[in-house]
Amino acid sequence: MIKHLNNIILITILLFLASCGAEQNPSGTAVIQGNYFPSGTKIYLNKVYAGSVNTIDSADLSTGEDFRFEVNSPDYALFRLENAELYPLIVVAKNGDIIQVEQTKDPAWPYIVKGNDDCMMVADYLEKLKRDEYKVDSLSQIFHNSQSQPDFLAIRDQLNQAFINIHEDHKEWAINFVSMHPSSFASLIMINSFFREFLLFDQKKDFRYYELVADATMERMPENKYAQDLNEHVKRIKRTNKKDAEAEIRLSASRLVPDFEMPDMDGNLIGPSAFKGKNL
Repeated sequence: MIKHLNNIILITILLFLASCGAEQNPSGTAVIQGNYFPSGTKIYLNKVYAGSVNTIDSADLSTGEDFRFEVNSPDYALFRLENAELYPLIVVAKNGDIIQVEQTKDPAWPYIVKGNDDCMMVADYLEKLKRDEYKVDSLSQIFHNSQSQPDFLAIRDQLNQAFINIHEDHKEWAINFVSMHPSSFASLIMINSFFREFLLFDQKKDFRYYELVADATMERMPENKYAQDLNEHVKRIKRTNKKDAEAEIRLSASRLVPDFEMPDMDGNLIGPSAFKGKNL
């Protein structure tokens, strides 16, 4: 009797722990639902890849704000819901997931997301990005409103420094995140993201982070198209960086100029080797 009771308790605990994670969809597809967009609008569900955006579904919200999409996504994929009025809604989902989206009144970050761990981390990153860009927008407003001020140049310099501080803080946050979660889908997105018009990670100076994320995501999900695309991109960056380094060595001070030929004024081919030992 005691042994039977212990088994029941153990099964109850296991069922409880299994229910503590992200909500799962028993139908086997990925469900994206919520009430983010205003009623009376049409929203589009796009699947986003490195070089393309494909519209796969749409919904007419003429009768209310609630929406629901079911998609077949065997592996993690990036989806973007958008209409003409609100900031696009970006989520990560795969079959079995239920992604719940709710609108907020926060002007800097207008929605919250509940779902799988990767989806939540992507939402955390996008919230950080949006809030920091919101700060930059505030600086831009001050810049435009102060152009007629006699001390405008001093104000401009202060605003430029404030932007640099925001950018550096954002970059430091991104580096810490990528270093702690290199195999996450959020890091995979972040490594190629922009902060305003600036690429967040420099492909030459920050190459180690590209390589870190590429290796970690390929180890975790080798069949994932996004991880494969990043891995190929990192290989191209590596080849480019190698060529640039070799060119920099060849053209550095005190080294011989690489030989080449060009026509002179008479049409005869001539190059640096023709002036060996002579002033040029």
